[in-house]
Amino acid sequence: MSPLIEPLPNFQLPDKFQRSESWLVGGLGSNVIMSRTLSGGESWTDNSAPSGGIIFMRDGQAEKPTKEQMEQMQKRQTGQMRAEFARYMLVLLLNAPNDFNVQYNYAGEAVAEDGRADVIDASGAAGFAARLFLNKETHLPLMLSYRAPKMRMMTVSRSIGHQGGADAVKEARDKMSKETPPSGKAEEVEYQMRFEDYRKVGSLLLPHRITQSMNGELNEEWEITSYEINPQFKADKFQKK
Repeated sequence: MSPLIEPLPNFQLPDKFQRSESWLVGGLGSNVIMSRTLSGGESWTDNSAPSGGIIFMRDGQAEKPTKEQMEQMQKRQTGQMRAEFARYMLVLLLNAPNDFNVQYNYAGEAVAEDGRADVIDASGAAGFAARLFLNKETHLPLMLSYRAPKMRMMTVSRSIGHQGGADAVKEARDKMSKETPPSGKAEEVEYQMRFEDYRKVGSLLLPHRITQSMNGELNEEWEITSYEINPQFKADKFQKK
C-alpha cells in the first residue's frame, strides 16, 4: 500500500471537523478512503475499500468487540477527534475551542534548526495536553508536540470476496491480537507536527508545509497548495450518512 496521497481536513466552527485520507492500494489499482467526522459531541468513521481488506486500528481491539466495548471505543474515538480538532485550532488560529477551557503556561525557550522558540504548555478538559513552540521573532507556530494512541493498520493481502478470504482476515486479526498489549489499549506515542512555508491567505498567515513524526520517525508530509476560507459546505457535510 502506497503512502497517503490526499489528506482533506475541513472545519466548521465552533465544533465540526472532518478529515478524509486516501491511500493507493498495491495490486488493486484503486484508492482506500477513510473519512473521520466530528460533529459536536458525536463522531464516526466511514471506510471505502474495494476489497474490504484493510482495517485501521487506534485502540488495539482486533477481535469483534462487545456492545460495551463498542461504546467505550466510540467514546475514546470522539475524545481523540475532539483533541485533534483542538490541536488544529491551536496552530491555525492560536485559540483552542472554548469548551476545552485550555490553560496556557510559559515553559521557557528552545533552540532548534528552524530558530529560537518560546515554549507554551497547553492543558485543558478531558486530559487535553500539547506543547506549542512559537518562533521568537514572528510568533508563528514552528512545532506542536503531544502524546496520543499509535494508529495501527491491519492489511489483508487477498480480497475478502475470494475463497479463503475469511481465513486471511482471521490470520491477520490473530497476528494483531498477539501484538496488542494485555490491557487492550493502544500504545501511546510522541507526535511532533512541524509547520513551515507560511504564506498570506486573506488576513491570515498559514503554513503550506506540514510534517508529522511519530516517535521521531516521519510518517506524514503535507504540501498545501491552497486554503479555502469560509467555504460553502453542503447541508449534510457533517451529518452521518
